Amino acid sequence: MNERTRLKQTSDEEAQYEYEEEEFKFSNQAKITMGLFIILMLGFFTILLPNYYIPKSITLQPIIKVKDLQVSLTPDKHKLLKERLILIGDVHAHLKEFKKLLKKAEYNKKVDHVIVLGDFISKGPDNLPLLNYLIENDIDCILGNHEFSILQNYATFHGLNQPNFEKDPQKEGEKVVGPHATLKYPEIVIKEEIGYENSNENIVNAHVSLNNPKVVEVISTKDSGDFSNGKLFKDNKITKKDSFNNDPDFLLAKKLQPNHVKYINQCSIMKTLGVVPNGNGVAVHAGLVPNRPLEQQNPFDNLFMRNLIAPFYNETCEDYDVPNSRSWSKVYNEINDDDTVVYYGHAASRGLDIKKFTKGLDSGCNKGGQLSAMVIRRKGKKLVEEVVSVNC
Repeated sequence: MNERTRLKQTSDEEAQYEYEEEEFKFSNQAKITMGLFIILMLGFFTILLPNYYIPKSITLQPIIKVKDLQVSLTPDKHKLLKERLILIGDVHAHLKEFKKLLKKAEYNKKVDHVIVLGDFISKGPDNLPLLNYLIENDIDCILGNHEFSILQNYATFHGLNQPNFEKDPQKEGEKVVGPHATLKYPEIVIKEEIGYENSNENIVNAHVSLNNPKVVEVISTKDSGDFSNGKLFKDNKITKKDSFNNDPDFLLAKKLQPNHVKYINQCSIMKTLGVVPNGNGVAVHAGLVPNRPLEQQNPFDNLFMRNLIAPFYNETCEDYDVPNSRSWSKVYNEINDDDTVVYYGHAASRGLDIKKFTKGLDSGCNKGGQLSAMVIRRKGKKLVEEVVSVNC
């Protein structure tokens, strides 16, 4: 027999091969069993397990527009007396820098009252730890545009009613909507009760006008770069398809525990501070429209505004480059009639911006700048203030 001659298989060997092949064949019952097992495992990993880790949801309460600070730097029989008031600009979830700033300011919980001026979470690395720290230390807060966005995303994820603002007693039944932009974008209209006709693709966030239910009032554009919500929406609602899972605010909203949501939800749009150097103080995130009472301010202005549009300076915009617009703080110091002093954040690109009646405290911590605070204290019979900052 030469090397190329094939060996003939015996009948026993053939039977062995056939037996081995049969061993790898599944019976119909085994296939059904495996299929059911796979379905059960898929259900476990895609439904049961995620739901087990999804925090319990709570109903959102109407956001309060104006709150009165319950402490005072001067004797007041109706308020708790404190030695210092510390107002801090946009923290953006930088807990390490936040603690460093408090340490530099020699913060003492017993005698100091701290207020974060909105955008204290989102963008940064320590969202939940920062929220826990704020809650544990009874730190006061102002609602920022990012917190508002997170509440919107929270409501969308859990299938809740979208956040809204407390009703103005003088305008019972009306809903608060965004800044008036109907003259600016007259081509935006509502298609009966079906949806929106959007001929301006730059607009990504709007509300129905109170004055004309067929007109949408724009509150954000793609150019603003400061809004995380997708399409046009009616009556302050976002749909799930517009809340992309890779949106950082949406991802954060999914993780919030009830105590986190309760804390954010109770932050007011504005807070009256009582007597401060140069007048009476108000804390807000973005700004105030001059010569307009606090109760008549539009919350969306207070959350998003950066500039005021000439000639009347009663219309706001978020974009610095809007024609005939100027920094709201410059206009405010020029034309506001009373002695209201505004402490605010939001304007990171302008950095620390301290004027007589406006104190801009967002010094760009999230962009590698600084985290800043205004410390107000008694000095004899006077009140004085100083800025304290740390590097980020």
